[in-house]
Amino acid sequence: MSLNLGLTGANQFFQNVLYLSTVFSPTWVIKAGYFYPRFNLQTDISAGKYLNDDYTFHIDIGRHFGETSIGFYAYRSITGMIIISALMSLYFTSGKRSRRHHFRVLPPRYYNFDYVADTG
Repeated sequence: MSLNLGLTGANQFFQNVLYLSTVFSPTWVIKAGYFYPRFNLQTDISAGKYLNDDYTFHIDIGRHFGETSIGFYAYRSITGMIIISALMSLYFTSGKRSRRHHFRVLPPRYYNFDYVADTG
């Protein structure tokens, strides 16, 4: 279980002048999760308040197959917007990596793919 609290403001840099916001909007997210080890199934439920007083409910269900994860999540906003998405995270093996190089370009260890189906 976790709780995130925050204050969000706006800053703007325009014509070499930095304008700082004096109004801050409070945001919060509370999240609870459960892992069922028999099926490697992770379930997370969260609720929160974001900018412009947008209250949301989020459920995330995913299954882990070794280094690969497949799952779904649904997001419901108090304004009525519903988002349903499928996601997949793939692990790329890195092979041997020499430590002698001072600069090297490497592929990411994980690649996340997310498909969103919007109902609105």
